[in-house]
Amino acid sequence: VEEITRAGTADDLLLRAYAYYRAETRESLVKRLECLRRAAALAPERRAAISLQIAEQLRRTGRRDEAEREMEEALAAAPDDPELVRTLGGFYLDRADRGDRLAKATRLSEKAVALAPDDERAWLQLGQCHVAA
Repeated sequence: VEEITRAGTADDLLLRAYAYYRAETRESLVKRLECLRRAAALAPERRAAISLQIAEQLRRTGRRDEAEREMEEALAAAPDDPELVRTLGGFYLDRADRGDRLAKATRLSEKAVALAPDDERAWLQLGQCHVAA
């Protein structure tokens, strides 16, 4: 995969990132993040989708603060993307016992429902916020 993606386009980097994800070794996951970040720089119009992948990778590897920051930056660039809104709300909800994350999770979940009223996951998350409160 590295050989056929050597041109280094955004699509090449995303393909390479997927290959590293499938390998799932400590070293390949670091390389995956590098590819995703480079792809985001090359294709800012795809930043939201790429940031979702970056943030999920960071979350899965225990780097939750970094994952939240990645999503916050992506959301600043695309504030009305319902998936970004819901995902960041979910990240906050996962750590609702820290700081003001529950309030942030609730606000974002309400916004996600408003942006995508047919999204069952957004409604479920909003309900989980109310239960946590």
